Amino acid sequence: VTDGISLGRPCCRVHNCPFPLTNHHAHFCAVHAEKEQLCAVEGCDARTQPERLTCAIPEHQALE
Repeated sequence: VTDGISLGRPCCRVHNCPFPLTNHHAHFCAVHAEKEQLCAVEGCDARTQPERLTCAIPEHQALE
């Protein structure tokens, strides 16, 4: 008997990545860990600003 909620294992944000996360708070596995430093805006490969999830582009910072 369940309440209808099914939880899977925590997984890497990279689609179909077979590697486990280093811990339950991580978003990427060890293989893709460098992606943690990239802008959160899809398609932007710029590095993030300190203490931010986005790069220095003002439009991207406004989204955050």
